[in-house]
Amino acid sequence: MPRPKKSEPLEYGELKKPYQFTITDTVSKMIDDVADELGVTRSDALERAIRAGGMKLALDYQKEQESEQK
Repeated sequence: MPRPKKSEPLEYGELKKPYQFTITDTVSKMIDDVADELGVTRSDALERAIRAGGMKLALDYQKEQESEQK
């Protein structure tokens, strides 16, 4: 099932705004794969990952990397 081109603007009770950031090709492909599997847009896949605790996992990952460098 192809994923939608645009996400619902009020899906989370807020208007969505465009933002720009840089990522590697590998991570871009990972986002595409998740979005395809869920049948959602790339931005919705990112929103879900963050709302599901992805930011805390990023902080935990950073702490782990720092402790391994010591």
